[in-house]
Amino acid sequence: MRFNKTVVTDMDSAPGLPLVEFQYYVEDSNIASVFPETVPIGNDSDASVSFNVTGNFLGYTKVCAKTVDSNNNSNTIDCIKVSVVRESRTIDKVFVGSVVALVSIIYSKFFIF
Repeated sequence: MRFNKTVVTDMDSAPGLPLVEFQYYVEDSNIASVFPETVPIGNDSDASVSFNVTGNFLGYTKVCAKTVDSNNNSNTIDCIKVSVVRESRTIDKVFVGSVVALVSIIYSKFFIF
């Protein structure tokens, strides 16, 4: 996600307090989770923020970012689609190959006899 900090500005905030707080959330928390959910941003005009998305279950969801100013006004900035898939393993290929072989044997027995 790319966005700049000028979306929410608050020039009257006290020194040392974050002007903007970024909050990250997922639309379906059963599919994935995000950490950290809240990241305070200081007065720097250029800030880089990273967060982790962890898959909890197979499926599709969206990870969204929103800004919160010092008055607790929030504004959703951007969402990205996330898909959680299983890693391909050797046992999966062996299983598919054995099913293909068994179906081929059964199919040939029905049409030969």
